[in-house]
Amino acid sequence: MAKKDDRDREFLEENTVVLKGEDGEEIELVSIADVDYGDAEYSIMQPLELGDLGDDEVIIFEIERDEEGNCSYVPVEDMDLAQEVLDEFYRQCDEQLEDDECDCDGCDCEDCDGNCDGCGGSEDEE
Repeated sequence: MAKKDDRDREFLEENTVVLKGEDGEEIELVSIADVDYGDAEYSIMQPLELGDLGDDEVIIFEIERDEEGNCSYVPVEDMDLAQEVLDEFYRQCDEQLEDDECDCDGCDCEDCDGNCDGCGGSEDEE
């Protein structure tokens, strides 16, 4: 099993996005999650260097795609919309946690990979 520091480093490498600000300055952000909300797609990000942001603060961007599928990220300035996107993200997280719950009795679900009787499968199945 990979060490936590290795997993953190991998996550940062895979999810770091470099955007150019209005002044042309490059900003490195970590994409925490993409969220579909309403008719749009949003990305929840946090700068690698927090600056004035607290470690629990994020920036919400609307993802816009051109005809070729290239993305551009537009900061969401409407605080009500930003909160709605965050609320949707939290709802999806809660839903995922509920889906991941297991009713196994007497097994270690990390080892059984969901194939035991308590998970709806059978330990004997390959």
